[in-house]
Amino acid sequence: TCSGENPSAFISATAFSAVAQLPEPKPAPCDLVALAEDVSRLYRDSSPVEFRVEAERPVPLAWADPGQMQRVLVNLIKNALEAMDGRGAITLRVRRDADAPAAAPGVVLEVEDTGPGMDPATLERAAHPGFSTKSTGSGLGLTLVQRIVEQHGGRFGRDSSPGVGTRAVVTVPAAPEGAGAEGTA
Repeated sequence: TCSGENPSAFISATAFSAVAQLPEPKPAPCDLVALAEDVSRLYRDSSPVEFRVEAERPVPLAWADPGQMQRVLVNLIKNALEAMDGRGAITLRVRRDADAPAAAPGVVLEVEDTGPGMDPATLERAAHPGFSTKSTGSGLGLTLVQRIVEQHGGRFGRDSSPGVGTRAVVTVPAAPEGAGAEGTA
């Protein structure tokens, strides 16, 4: 770096630029159960953390950009792994959105860990761009997740209990009728 430059500010600016320049999603029928299984398989072989995938069947296909949903899942798993310190379990859960009206069905993807959890103040701050509990983090992972989910017309939320773990919940629209009613799950 040049003299007087702040490397962490450059990294943050670069990361923020990546969030700001996210491409528009290209929604298509997306099997979130298969995606969860594929992504968890990548981590199972390289992590001591136990991975589980659970699906309430039948699960409709999501109307989402598969590449962007993979990015969401990878970011949420990465956050969970970093918080867990190499022990515990991560459960990826996919289900029909039971709260959605019949005219606008949705699909829910949860990433739940058995890490240390967060107190309410930390959980609230975690939603703000630039906040990180890690010395090397940009603090934009959850901002990226939030932005992708919103671009899909979905919702993103978290809940956490100290000493129990954290759960991230992503809800996206189901694929329209005729685009493939049910996933392979």
